[in-house]
Amino acid sequence: MASILTTYNQFYDQHMTTYNQFHGQHMTTYNHFHGQHMTTYNQFHSQHMTTYNQFHSQHMTTYNQFHSQHMTTYNQFHRQHMTTYNQFHSQHMTTYNQFHSQHMTTYNQFHSQHMTTYKQFHSQLRDHIQSFHSQHMTTYNQFHGQLSDHIQSVPQPA
Repeated sequence: MASILTTYNQFYDQHMTTYNQFHGQHMTTYNHFHGQHMTTYNQFHSQHMTTYNQFHSQHMTTYNQFHSQHMTTYNQFHRQHMTTYNQFHSQHMTTYNQFHSQHMTTYNQFHSQHMTTYKQFHSQLRDHIQSFHSQHMTTYNQFHGQLSDHIQSVPQPA
């Protein structure tokens, strides 16, 4: 019986020794691998963030320059456009006002001449009608007087 326990204890001791060596090597290897992995990851992450930050900084610098130039160009264009529009509108209104003033002057002259001519024509027509009526009545009265004299001069039957 003692020999079985001795054999068991030897087996157990060897097994635990082997297990401890295996576990020790495994943990050493794992720790070494994990350390290298984390070192590599940290270097990668640091480089990635550095690269990203440089890219983002350059991108924002480029964007800000573009936006600034775009707004400067737009503002210049808008100012020129408004200046041109205001000049055009001012010239258009000046031309329109001159045209309207000339048109109204011409119309007023035409209307004044038309009314003068109409009044002269109306006055002449009235004078002509009065003259014609006066002559007509004179002729009628003469004819009526002569007719009456003629009728009275004709002998009446007895």
